[in-house]
Amino acid sequence: MTSLKTITVFCWWGTILSMGSAAWSAEPNDTGLTLETRPVVLASPPLVILPTYAAGVARNGSHWFPEPGAREMQAFLEFVQTQGISEQQREFLQATAGGLDAKGPQDTADDSNAKGGSDLLYALYTAGNQPNAPQLVLYAVTVEDAKKMAEAYLRFARSQFHEWVTIQEGKIKKLSEQLTDEQQKLPEAERAVDAAKQKFEDLKKQVPYRDPGQALNAAAELDKMVNTAQVDIAGMQAMLKAIQNHQTSLPRDGHEALKAKLEAMYVEQAVALQGAEARRSMATKLRQQADSYVDLDTAWGQAEREKDRLTDDVSILPDTLRQAQEKLAAELQQEPKIINNQVFLYRVGRQNPPAPQPRLYKSPEP
Repeated sequence: MTSLKTITVFCWWGTILSMGSAAWSAEPNDTGLTLETRPVVLASPPLVILPTYAAGVARNGSHWFPEPGAREMQAFLEFVQTQGISEQQREFLQATAGGLDAKGPQDTADDSNAKGGSDLLYALYTAGNQPNAPQLVLYAVTVEDAKKMAEAYLRFARSQFHEWVTIQEGKIKKLSEQLTDEQQKLPEAERAVDAAKQKFEDLKKQVPYRDPGQALNAAAELDKMVNTAQVDIAGMQAMLKAIQNHQTSLPRDGHEALKAKLEAMYVEQAVALQGAEARRSMATKLRQQADSYVDLDTAWGQAEREKDRLTDDVSILPDTLRQAQEKLAAELQQEPKIINNQVFLYRVGRQNPPAPQPRLYKSPEP
């Protein structure tokens, strides 16, 4: 749980509320500033709850703290609703439209990007000679709500910071594992290239093809030869069966001339069938060689590309990993902290705001 110390300082509501826009005339630690006061137009309905306390948060400069008017501040205000603030504090935040837009109904200017009204909820305040000024002021209706607002502000920034760190650490772990894995795979990929190349070279000695295109063309012609041979074989097999049927239908005695003719036809068809089967067998073998030529050429190319990819990754990943680690190390220096772990508690008075005019404002001595 966030542990914050509080220091009580007295300050008038009208004084802090009037800090609509400030032009810093010197370093932020200076005790004086020139500011331009302006009347604040509240959103309708008008405020019925005014803050009586304010928590001054002196931040360490981390960019993880949401800034007034920034998009992240709206996410913080939604987060605050889950941090056990009082019902009056909820009403106060709702009445100020989350501190992001407090334009009244009479303001019809079309300015959806306006950030007016943010000083109703928070403002930069230089607390005298305090070394940890300037502070971000978070208004509240009770002391307890002021503490909870400050604690929620730090807790929100830390949650965003730790979420980023967790994600970045996951990226680093993934990069490290990928580098180790691909370093182990690279020698295997190199061996795969050598093996694929050797198989291709061995087959190349047995076939007449010079490139995969020739092999593909030959495969197409060989397919036609196989199909033709299959058709011829089917016809010859049918012819042989028909001759056999005629031979068995003849009587044992007589018809010697017809028997001799059928026997000659059977021998002729049997020889032709063997030739067709031989053509089919050779065409199939050559077709398989053509397929192997194309497959081995493809496998060799794939093995080369995989080896190249792994070589590139093993060369690039160390730098990528180093950059990710350096980014994490730099971001760890941005861990959001409250200076001295102190929150300054201010009493907010309910006086009428001064008329709009430039003036020099001296913050109260601590």
